Amino acid sequence: MRSLLPLAGLFTLSFAPAAGSQESARVCPAVTPARPPMEGKPGFVFVGQHQPCPPPDRTQQDFNVVTDFGDGTVAETPYRTSDNLWILGGEHTYRRAGTYQVVGIATDRETGETMVLRHPIQIRNAPLTALQSKRPTFSTRRTFRRVVARFSDGNRLATARDHRASIRWGDGTQSAGIVVRAGRLGFRIEGAHRYRTASSHRIVVVVRDDRGAALRLRVTTG
Repeated sequence: MRSLLPLAGLFTLSFAPAAGSQESARVCPAVTPARPPMEGKPGFVFVGQHQPCPPPDRTQQDFNVVTDFGDGTVAETPYRTSDNLWILGGEHTYRRAGTYQVVGIATDRETGETMVLRHPIQIRNAPLTALQSKRPTFSTRRTFRRVVARFSDGNRLATARDHRASIRWGDGTQSAGIVVRAGRLGFRIEGAHRYRTASSHRIVVVVRDDRGAALRLRVTTG
């Protein structure tokens, strides 16, 4: 197996020609890959491009192409071709932010030549965003559980269990909040508390996801 130079330091490429085959000398125009998709959002994952270009008489149907997206998903992803551009990669949605090693394997159905490309990508964490919420009302007579704040997660695949919340009640006490799904992208944070005085209090809620994003919410009781 002969190693070729990596393109722009973005991925490594190795090429294994079949016995008796001849490599094409045509070099495809270099491709600038788009930024990988954010977690929870579908997008094209770039692995690399065929270098050197296949002969003019070859089409994408002449190749069996498979991509391992590095998160346990392996799928057939035919070449994307346009003029002399032969792009290896495919549409995918990552459930979690992080670094993934993506591997693409292209096999020429006729000659048996196999090309393997490896490309590390960084999937970004989706942001947490505050949503409008009514002022919570509590009592000095008994403990009430109320919705304290609301937020959304840009990762549409996130669940309530992916988040943790803490509530500082503004009277020197603190407790964990309960995160509950509320709609397609929204969540609410609930908390149970009883105040000793009937005055209004400033509540600070901090919610974190399991990928490192955090959001601070400030609420005043009604």
